Amino acid sequence: MKTVLIVDKSTAMRQLLSFALKDAGYWVVSAASKEDAVDTLDGSKIEMVISGLSENKEGTAFIKEVRSKEDYRFTPIVILTADSRETKSYPRN
Repeated sequence: MKTVLIVDKSTAMRQLLSFALKDAGYWVVSAASKEDAVDTLDGSKIEMVISGLSENKEGTAFIKEVRSKEDYRFTPIVILTADSRETKSYPRN
């Protein structure tokens, strides 16, 4: 069973994503903050990260921190946002 880490400040959003992913056969781990999420990235097998952290400094810092960990350097990160801009560049390392 593949594991997905959900990171979002909103309890409702974490629960919604968790229910949908569990129904699709994924194991779900969730975190309410960047700090909690980084603590979760302790070498555990995480195949994808879904983050609702905005693209402000906190969101960018989170992506950089994930990418700095050897075990998660190439783990896909999906960013959920209500931002209406079509494209946004995120750091790769």
